[in-house]
Amino acid sequence: MNHIFFKEVSENEKKLRVGWVIGLFLLPLAICILFGFILSILISEPGDRGTFGDMFGAINTLFSGLAFAGIIYTIYQQGTELKLQRIEVAKTNQQLEDQAKTMNIQRFENTFFQLTAMHQEIVNNVRKGSYNSYEGRAYIASLSSKSISMASRDGHGLKTITSARSHLLNFLETEAVTGISYYDHIANVINFVNDSLFLSQKEKVQYIKFYKAMISPAEMKSVFLYFSQDSLMLPVFEQLKFIIPSEARQVFVEDAQRN
Repeated sequence: MNHIFFKEVSENEKKLRVGWVIGLFLLPLAICILFGFILSILISEPGDRGTFGDMFGAINTLFSGLAFAGIIYTIYQQGTELKLQRIEVAKTNQQLEDQAKTMNIQRFENTFFQLTAMHQEIVNNVRKGSYNSYEGRAYIASLSSKSISMASRDGHGLKTITSARSHLLNFLETEAVTGISYYDHIANVINFVNDSLFLSQKEKVQYIKFYKAMISPAEMKSVFLYFSQDSLMLPVFEQLKFIIPSEARQVFVEDAQRN
């Protein structure tokens, strides 16, 4: 009913506007015809009619000036309307951009939280050997301490990150089950957040901060050792404040000295 009502109102407005336009065109024509008819009755001599018409020269100038002023005012009004239209278009575009960003963030968060849930599943599946006696976070956390301890006991007395990383990789290859996938998944999550074009740097850091809270400090040590020679991932880690390489190296040195 409301749709029909507004439709009828709109049609009535159109008819009214057409009537006004026709009236504005016909009114001056009717006035000119009526004025000529009355003038022919009141003044019979053609010369007198010309003299009488000259009396209205100043009035013609006045009306011409008023008409010109009306044109200027119309141009000004059109300029104002165009300015308002541009403002409305800009507001509409901003609203559309905000809506698009909201939808993008919703899709991003759905994927992000699915990845974080998958992270926990991978952690639960990591274990030493084929038995479940040593698994999950406890095993991942032990990798860094074992690797650092082995590096400090090397026959050459090496206490370097490179040596510790070699031992870590050896543990992952010889005794760990699904250990490599744990670190690969971390890299996937970090790259997913970093590659999101519609997020600001501050927003990216906040999401990574949330993800980092799921990883214990002992696990972070093993993560640093695993990626310590990765020239592509380390800058991304530092940019997103997931791992600060200089701080992680200092922690490694302190742990190595204690061993």
